[in-house]
Amino acid sequence: MSSIKNELTDFSGYTSDYISHNDDVRSSLRPFRSEVGQPLYSYYLIPWEGIFNSQAEIDSYQKDGNLIQPNAQPGDFKFADTNGDGVISGDDRVYHGNAFPKITYAVNANLEYKNFDLSVFFQGVEDIKVFNGAKYSTYAMNEQTYNRDNRILNAWTPSNQNTDIPRLSTLDPNNNFGTNSTWYLEDASYLRLKNITLGYTLPKSIIDQVIKGASLRAYLSGENLFTITNYSGIDPEVGGIGLDVSGYPVSKVYSAGLSFTF
Repeated sequence: MSSIKNELTDFSGYTSDYISHNDDVRSSLRPFRSEVGQPLYSYYLIPWEGIFNSQAEIDSYQKDGNLIQPNAQPGDFKFADTNGDGVISGDDRVYHGNAFPKITYAVNANLEYKNFDLSVFFQGVEDIKVFNGAKYSTYAMNEQTYNRDNRILNAWTPSNQNTDIPRLSTLDPNNNFGTNSTWYLEDASYLRLKNITLGYTLPKSIIDQVIKGASLRAYLSGENLFTITNYSGIDPEVGGIGLDVSGYPVSKVYSAGLSFTF
C-alpha cells in the first residue's frame, strides 16, 4: 500500500503565475491548471450544482435582480457563481484536486495444496478523481453525429427529473456540456483482479518414468477478469493526468500452458 501527495512550490522564473495546460477534450474542454500551492495538473472547474427543474428555480437564481443563468431552461445545469459577480464564466473556476490517488494498494496470495497451486493478485486505488471527457462526445446532442451512449435515454424531461443528465438539445444555449464543470469529475476508485493462476504439477513418481528429475506443470491463467468500481466510463484505470477520452480499456486475457523443466 502506498500514498502520494504532490504540490507545486516554485515556478523558478516562469513568466506567469500559473500554467494553463492544452490537454483537452475535442478542443473544447480544458480542465487543467497548475499553480503554486496546488498539485500539478489540478482540475480547475466550475462547480456543478445540479439541474433546474422549473422556471421558478431559474428565476430565483439571481444577483441584484438579474438572472445569473439567463439562457437556462428547465432541465439545464445549474453552475455555481463562485466569485459572486452574477455571471457564470471562467472566473468561477476553482481547484478540485487532481488525478493522483491518495491510496494505491495490492493484495497477493499464493496457495498450495498437494500438487495444486493457486496465485491471486488484486490491485486497486482509492480516493481518485477522473475527468470523464467521454461524456462530452457521447451525451451532448450539439456535437457531431457520433453514436450516443444509451444512458442519454435517462436525460431530464418534465416527467423524469431524478437524473443528472440534462435535457437533450441540439443547441445547448446554457452550455451544459461546453462548460468546464465538476459534472465531468467522477470518483474512479476501483478494485481489479489483475491475475489469477491455477496450476497442477504432475506427481514426481509419474514424470520420473519419462525423464528422471524432470517436472511438468499445467496451468490456467486469467488477467483483468473483473473490476469493481462506480466509475461510469469504459475503464477507471485511465492513468496519466486523469483525462478520459474513451481510450481502449485493458483487455481480458485467458491463457493455458505447460511448464516443463529437466
